[in-house]
Amino acid sequence: MRVFLLDALTSDDAIRETIRQTLEAECAARGWDLDTMTLESADIAHCLGCFNCWTRTPGVCIQDDDGRKVLKGMVQSDIVVTVSPVLFGCYSYLMKRAIDRIIGAVLPFFTRVHGETHHPPRYDKTPCLLAIGIMKQHDSEEETVFRELIERNAINGHYSKHIAEILTCDMDGDEIVGRIRESISSLEVAA
Repeated sequence: MRVFLLDALTSDDAIRETIRQTLEAECAARGWDLDTMTLESADIAHCLGCFNCWTRTPGVCIQDDDGRKVLKGMVQSDIVVTVSPVLFGCYSYLMKRAIDRIIGAVLPFFTRVHGETHHPPRYDKTPCLLAIGIMKQHDSEEETVFRELIERNAINGHYSKHIAEILTCDMDGDEIVGRIRESISSLEVAA
């Protein structure tokens, strides 16, 4: 199995190493390959909204930067893990910029999903999604907004299964490890 980690934490986020080490250990224990993209150092331009990835260069953005690697990593994986600070219930700007660049994973046509209009997937295989949101302290309103955002992104991205996990900076290492392990185990069954 292949796991693709999109890490939008910055080098000063104390929780970053615990999360990375846990994901590395869980993947190694299962014999899975883990590819990591650190968004802080990635060269990803903003989406131009030109839709050439739909029509002119299907599935490939016309901007030749690390944004292409985001889409490729996601569609070639069994599990996608996103890690981002939660800001006002949403991803950080680093994660948002990366996610905007994966529109080429869907087709420019329309289909019905759960009674709603969405774009159909471009590829037959879709990964599972584990979205880890990091909050400085618990905030139930922000958590609700983040979970809804992940739900909507999972529908739009046609993820086969998704989990939104909220971690706070005041959690101890054992609790962080336990929650990540539990989430990975849940997705292992679905992947």
